[in-house]
Amino acid sequence: DTELPFYRNPQNSLASSFTVSTEDSVTSMIPVKKVTTFAAEEGISVIDILKFDVEGMEADLLRGSTGLAVGQYIGEIHLDLIKEDIEWFKDYLQGYTITTEEIEPERLMLRAEAKR
Repeated sequence: DTELPFYRNPQNSLASSFTVSTEDSVTSMIPVKKVTTFAAEEGISVIDILKFDVEGMEADLLRGSTGLAVGQYIGEIHLDLIKEDIEWFKDYLQGYTITTEEIEPERLMLRAEAKR
């Protein structure tokens, strides 16, 4: 639904993100869509599993999927790149059973499964 700057770290691609720019970052404008927009364009009404690794845009991804029937979210949460904390995700995903696993400090693997 818009374009956002993506900051590529030429020294370490794993340090690239939508939120953190360093002195030597290479900036590219990347077209992005809300999940709801993509689903509508593709005629998708139910998403069984939405897997994500969006480098600092995790909360935006969830907000952009509001109203869709998503059975399960699985993805990496970069707490070091965002203002939201894990409690925000738990509150936002209240209708889901949530488990997290620490990948490294400030990085979690989140699994949220819709309660039946």
